[in-house]
Amino acid sequence: MPSVRARALKEGLLIENEKLEQYSSVDDDIATCKEPTDENISQNVIVNSQDRDDNDVNDCPEENCPTPSVSEALKAAEVLNLFVHSNFDDDTMKSIMSRLHNAVRTSYYRNKNQKQ
Repeated sequence: MPSVRARALKEGLLIENEKLEQYSSVDDDIATCKEPTDENISQNVIVNSQDRDDNDVNDCPEENCPTPSVSEALKAAEVLNLFVHSNFDDDTMKSIMSRLHNAVRTSYYRNKNQKQ
């Protein structure tokens, strides 16, 4: 694409050099950045969703929340276990989550056997 000056000269318009300089430098003070990569976009989405999750207001204050049943706790532990094993590379985190899941499962079966 020809420059503004070249197009103006072709059309027979006279543009003073000073005005051309002003025109070409009008946005010199505007902050710009490079194109985001897929990795940058992914990181921003992860950070923003974590910020949003951290800022969520608890709908149920602790003193007013009913204690979940053992079966509800087991379902929650299974979901959390799946999440941790699918999204974390840290073996320590996975091991801790597995231990927590196993403890809740053990509690569930103890509770189930006591009711029989």
